Amino acid sequence: MRKILYLCSVVFENKSTMREKKHISVDDMVHRLARWCSKAEHCTFDVRQKLAAVNMPESDKEEVIRILVREKFINDERFCKAFVNDRSKYYHWGMWKLRYALQKKEIPEQMIDAAIDAIPKEDNIKRLSITLFRKRKIIKDKEKAEIHLRLTKFAESKGFTRDEIEQALKIMEDSL
Repeated sequence: MRKILYLCSVVFENKSTMREKKHISVDDMVHRLARWCSKAEHCTFDVRQKLAAVNMPESDKEEVIRILVREKFINDERFCKAFVNDRSKYYHWGMWKLRYALQKKEIPEQMIDAAIDAIPKEDNIKRLSITLFRKRKIIKDKEKAEIHLRLTKFAESKGFTRDEIEQALKIMEDSL
């Protein structure tokens, strides 16, 4: 017991004697974040989260964001379009899941609506029917009602609307 208490006190003592974080200049932070943003598409919210962990005054953090926006390393509209395209094409996300994820990243509603409206509805339903067909192969149930219920719940978890789900299920059933 004494050994545990001693170890805990050593750990807490070491944490309290840790050095303060170095102050990073605006130019250094812009350079670091520009490199990070050039590797993948990021939004303003992502950059703010990165900056929250840095020991800088708030005015400097805002200056870093202004510079990155001015130099076009961050563009929320471009991010929104890329996010919607990638998540719908590769992860088969529906409109509601996309909308929720973008709202969590504090993207304006107009940008979200424009990006989601750019997805052709026919492609969306086609992707969903293919995804449901693959999921159908995994489901072990024999009853048609149970299979329909499980596929519907799965599609809802992916963020698709009831209309899209019904259309995709109909396409899937017609192809069987």
